[in-house]
Amino acid sequence: MQKPYIELLFKTAKGPMDGFEDWYYYFQGHGGKPLVIHELRHVDGQDRVKTDQSIMNVLEFMLMGKYPQQAKDKLQQLQKLRFGM
Repeated sequence: MQKPYIELLFKTAKGPMDGFEDWYYYFQGHGGKPLVIHELRHVDGQDRVKTDQSIMNVLEFMLMGKYPQQAKDKLQQLQKLRFGM
């Protein structure tokens, strides 16, 4: 059984005025299956806060175009360093 591991891949913050913040984490639990966690906090023009979290496998994350390339690059670097992939 592996020890759980989590690492921040990338954080976006467009500033306090436009209210968008996104965090992308790499997570590997006891089962060893690597996952990417996307957390978001968006504040609209009427100060309503939307928070959400999605969990996806690494391949799904890499193939979806809506996620930032910087997060994908960091994920590839992490996999090369930790796992020799």
